[in-house]
Amino acid sequence: MKALDSPEFLPLFAEMARRDLPIWLHPVGFGGTPVYAGEKRGRYQLAHILGWPFESAMAMCRIVVSGILARYPNLKIITHHCGSAIIPALADRIDIELEQYRSLGVIKWEPPLEDPFKVKRARDYLKSFYADTALYGDTPSLMCGFDYFGPEKMVFATDYPYDMDNGDLFIHRTVEAVQKMSISEADKQRIFAGNSKGLLGMST
Repeated sequence: MKALDSPEFLPLFAEMARRDLPIWLHPVGFGGTPVYAGEKRGRYQLAHILGWPFESAMAMCRIVVSGILARYPNLKIITHHCGSAIIPALADRIDIELEQYRSLGVIKWEPPLEDPFKVKRARDYLKSFYADTALYGDTPSLMCGFDYFGPEKMVFATDYPYDMDNGDLFIHRTVEAVQKMSISEADKQRIFAGNSKGLLGMST
């Protein structure tokens, strides 16, 4: 498995930015390095349960720190599991740590500007991602993602066909979870359909 900031993927980002179409980002899983030396990564299936969101979070940060979003500011990327759920939950930690490393010159995600105070922070780029609702019906986590990404950046998804009840369980749970969110009906409609239609250029 290769990191998404590998040079061979840059033409894809450039073309999708040119076409103004979204990229769906989903983890691969079951590969990579085990957390504990001497163990297979798939033990207890935690690579799937915890590893997939971690991979998504790593991919998002790699895309930011490598400068891809600075190079293509209109690039639209939809991230699975509500921005991996990790990004909204650890938003301040991620932003502060990356800003420290950026200020030290360890990482750099855009060309120098005349006014250093205009340099975007990691949070500015991370909030430009879109996040889907595939959290299996967890309303508090959806609210965390909503508060972080905003009403225009959430799209409906259920993780189908990865379902445990003939394809219906996650759909029903996710619809119910969105309905329970403490947001306006207009924002719920944006999540259910409006934002996706806008991303895909659908008029109806």
